Amino acid sequence: MTKTTLDTRQRVLAIGAIVALALAAGYVMVVRDLTDSYRVSERTLNMARERLRAARMWSAEVQAEQQGHEALAALLAERGSFDLFSYTNQTLQRLDLREHASLNNAPRPNPTLAEVEVTVRGVTLEQLVNLLHEIQGEGRLVAVRSVVLQPAPDERGLVCSMRLATPRG
Repeated sequence: MTKTTLDTRQRVLAIGAIVALALAAGYVMVVRDLTDSYRVSERTLNMARERLRAARMWSAEVQAEQQGHEALAALLAERGSFDLFSYTNQTLQRLDLREHASLNNAPRPNPTLAEVEVTVRGVTLEQLVNLLHEIQGEGRLVAVRSVVLQPAPDERGLVCSMRLATPRG
């Protein structure tokens, strides 16, 4: 068996090729690993950005809710003692609807709300709109919880039954 010997130039070339292949393989492995790490980092960063965006939105909602509670507390403090029954009665008298109306304090399913049941008979649509406008005027914190509207039995106007509510203060 003959042994093949390489001259110096061939040896240097073979060693250079082996080193070049090793460097290329190492480079590919490192670059692939870095690319994978980059993609993972990019996904992690995007998820963190999404969580930050959601947290900021949540924080803004919480702040808005707190401001709403503070504004409601300020309005309640400003209005002082408020009796929904008396206010509704006075409004009906002011609009000349008291003789057409019946007023009752509603049962208290919610201890934080004062509720009044109002039934107005024989009113026109315009009178009803004026009544609702007066009751729910700006800064009064009165809500209409339910309304039942039907024609009057004598066909003269409407019968409106509604439940009004306001926070106890």
